[in-house]
Amino acid sequence: KVAGAYKDKLAFAVTDEVDPMGSKLVSDLELDLASFPTMIITKGSKKYIFSKTDPESLRFKAATIRGFADDFLAGKAERIFKSQPLPGPPTDDEPVQVIVAKNFEEIVMDKEKHVLLELYTPWCEHCQALEPKYKEAAKIMRKLAVDDPEQYGNIVIAKMDASANDIPRPAFDEQSFPNILFVKAGRNKIIRFEGEREADSIVAWIKSEIA
Repeated sequence: KVAGAYKDKLAFAVTDEVDPMGSKLVSDLELDLASFPTMIITKGSKKYIFSKTDPESLRFKAATIRGFADDFLAGKAERIFKSQPLPGPPTDDEPVQVIVAKNFEEIVMDKEKHVLLELYTPWCEHCQALEPKYKEAAKIMRKLAVDDPEQYGNIVIAKMDASANDIPRPAFDEQSFPNILFVKAGRNKIIRFEGEREADSIVAWIKSEIA
């Protein structure tokens, strides 16, 4: 009944947690089965979920389904992101801050911090080659922050698995990996690192950018 009114704009389907499509949505978005039934709209890699919880809306009458469809078409639907679990803080042994979709805004877009962010995928050979060098750069910056907190204490060296997390900001949504971006404190200006992928080179470049 509702689908016919949107045949040129939306395709409607029904699934459950057993069906492969439904199972992947449950896994990727960490959906609570207790919240079923629900409605999700996908557009490419972006996903939008029905977020109303009042008893009348949860009866899923035709008017409710139309309302969700209309909200999506009007750009008002709530987007949800695939995310790994929240990580712990960096340590001396693991000095790189892990970024997931759930903490992206809080850490990467923190206007008080400079953030160097590596976007990678686990199977990328260039990413694998970069990993120990990037980690060494993080160790150097961590020591500099201890020795000179006023100059280096607001610098975060971070990485994000782009295959396991949706990237909340389009400006960071890259398709080539590894990709290293420097987000400057203040206006969150994004600068691409295109230098030599060696620890000393990365550290020297960071120093030049904050000078």
